Amino acid sequence: MMATLDQVATKTIFVHPNADPANLWPTHRLLADLGHEVTSTSTLEEALRLMREDPVDLLILEEPPKSEPSFREEELEQLRSLPASQQPREIAIFSDRPSSDRAGESERARQIGSPRVHVLLKPLHMHGLLQIVRQLHARVGTPMI
Repeated sequence: MMATLDQVATKTIFVHPNADPANLWPTHRLLADLGHEVTSTSTLEEALRLMREDPVDLLILEEPPKSEPSFREEELEQLRSLPASQQPREIAIFSDRPSSDRAGESERARQIGSPRVHVLLKPLHMHGLLQIVRQLHARVGTPMI
């Protein structure tokens, strides 16, 4: 029997350091319309704390601009060391860094310690995010609206 959205809420944490709130609205709206319970935070450290309290299905990391350092290695180590029950099912990284300045998906997967890492270039192509959400819903067993 397939669960309904009323029975299973898909939980998402959106980490967006130094982001303009107006730029976050489309992503929040899309996920909320698809039945996601979205929590925002400006730091990966805060997201880790939240995941320890209540695991999530999707972790979205907005990579800081090229002029700023990326996520700290100790934060990535904490993400890698979360017990399997607290690991997000999918991780999406929004990046505006040219491919020569950023790690590819396989390298990010190694850095983060998860095989389900997706790098999406900004400006964000919503089709890429929708594909990740479809995969997640299929694994979790929640229908897309």
